[in-house]
Amino acid sequence: MANNERYFGFMLKDVSRRYVSRFEHSAAGLGLTLPHCKILVYLSRHEGLSQARLAELTDLEPMTVVRLLDVMERDGLIERRSSTEDRRLKRVFLCPQAEPALAEIWRIADCTRAEAFSGFTEQEKEHFFLMMERIQKNLQNLASESSSEC
Repeated sequence: MANNERYFGFMLKDVSRRYVSRFEHSAAGLGLTLPHCKILVYLSRHEGLSQARLAELTDLEPMTVVRLLDVMERDGLIERRSSTEDRRLKRVFLCPQAEPALAEIWRIADCTRAEAFSGFTEQEKEHFFLMMERIQKNLQNLASESSSEC
């Protein structure tokens, strides 16, 4: 086993931490934190998510998501509506005022990604993403299994 393989998990965590830190540094001028950005991005892909599902997807505590949504609703970025199936359930939708913030989030994400992949060829980047997708799929498949072979 190559020495780097042994530290794969640590390296992956360190890369993630550094990438997020760089994104947050660049996004500081937006007045939005990473959790705000995550919520906006998930809603841009899946409007009408419940507050509970947003908490799951963003890996945040449900009460934290409620507080963040309170601020975002006050700022006119999102709107909460009662569900037609269950009036106790709140579904979250983007407001038109969220579009400029989302455009800036994507710009910062593009810039951060470009910085991270500086010096890589297009072929290297493509290969990297294919490998990451395979790792992700492997881990997703293992999540549904109850036993471990290790």
